[in-house]
Amino acid sequence: MRRWKLAAMVVGSVVLAACNEAPESTSPEMSASFALVNEPSQKVAGRHGFMMHSGRKVSELASAIAAAGGTISYSMDDIGVLVVNGLSDAAAAKIASGRASVASDLSARWIPTPSARIARSVQLDAIPVFEGRSLLPPQAAAFGFLQWNIRITDTDDAWNQGKTGIPGVKVAILDTGLDFYHIEQRNLIDLVSSRAFAKSVSGPPDWEDDNTHGTHVGGVVTSNNIVMAGVAPNVTLVAVKVLAASGEGTLLDIISGIYYAANIGVDVINMSFGATVPKNEAQGLVPIFNRAVNYAHSRGVFIAAAAGNDGEDLQHNGNRISVPCETGVLSCISATGSLDLPAYYTNYGTDAINNAAPGGDFTQPLPPAGPNGILGPCSSRSVVAEVIALGCTQFDPRLPGVGVQYIFVEGTSAAAPHISGLAALLDSQFGGQLNGSQILTAIQQNADDLGKPGADEFYGKGRMNTCRTLQQLPVGPDCVPVPNP
Repeated sequence: MRRWKLAAMVVGSVVLAACNEAPESTSPEMSASFALVNEPSQKVAGRHGFMMHSGRKVSELASAIAAAGGTISYSMDDIGVLVVNGLSDAAAAKIASGRASVASDLSARWIPTPSARIARSVQLDAIPVFEGRSLLPPQAAAFGFLQWNIRITDTDDAWNQGKTGIPGVKVAILDTGLDFYHIEQRNLIDLVSSRAFAKSVSGPPDWEDDNTHGTHVGGVVTSNNIVMAGVAPNVTLVAVKVLAASGEGTLLDIISGIYYAANIGVDVINMSFGATVPKNEAQGLVPIFNRAVNYAHSRGVFIAAAAGNDGEDLQHNGNRISVPCETGVLSCISATGSLDLPAYYTNYGTDAINNAAPGGDFTQPLPPAGPNGILGPCSSRSVVAEVIALGCTQFDPRLPGVGVQYIFVEGTSAAAPHISGLAALLDSQFGGQLNGSQILTAIQQNADDLGKPGADEFYGKGRMNTCRTLQQLPVGPDCVPVPNP
């Protein structure tokens, strides 16, 4: 076997929308931390979302928008929504009068700006250069023994029972993009369907991940099983880049991404980001967000969203709303650590949380092997200085231009794609014919009921169990079905 250095296999804590600094890992071998930033949303001058009243069509506004000097940047005909640039608030209100509601777009930081402190790098054995689509079984991942998240959810038992995904099942990653060049994501991304609503500064392609967040999220869903294994081997990823390298993005771009993904026929949408905003600031946009999410649901799409990492009770947070967690028909996911305890940072709330999944927690005791974080790839094309400091953009000289680096993270951003991966794996068993409601019901009915019996504020209806969900039968050790009496 050839050997090469994996210089950036380090522990990091990447969390969403939290406002305290994550503690360092206590691992003697690997440690790093990221400072967290929470910034208020900002109005985007001259950019508006129009939502047509019932029975009205978006075409009714086209001539008036053009006459006022505006341009339609995206039309969502099926849900009666337009994204328009170049209008004043007064002009937008005049055009909408009697025919539509209108709201100014909002920009927010949906993931934090990391300030990394690297304690050390880790040298690892290399694996052979790999070309192709998930030809390696997930059990072959060289550092799968560090993936406590796979074992605690009985995902490995499902694999051992022959449960795998199919390329025809597609998962849209609404995020900072995916890494076209990373060895774990090569040939797993639908290049034709992927699209950027916030263009990359490090492409081509224009949906290339210039941060690193989306690459890690996508890796939790599926991978080429080289160093680590995603939950759903062989399924296809679709990059829908709605966040810039800074982690910022607008509500209307995210809404457009949801609508776009639904219309190209994806089976699952993953949104591993979040912002909690005053309801009065988002009151005009949340109904548009709801309309897009519900439209995707009506087309059979299962949607998973991160609960967010403020450690906040979403059921009792006053005049605020967590987006996307508390919008439309979707599954909002909280995070747990390797002891199945709620992660210190996870948002919670009985009315908000549907299920829990591993997100990592560096404050909890270490698992038997490795850190208490989630292992995944990091983007080789990031322009973020702190990510570059992790070594993510360093390549092995024998693999020119190919990304080969990985990091551990913690956050509900890592929890949500476990559920998305499970949804894709389940849908694969039925040839991609399940709808979002069927998938959600199966995941909830077969989850491990932790915490208070039944639904509770931290686990929702339980922490996901891959094996049981796929079998949908009583199972014993190692996912072996229990015979009927």
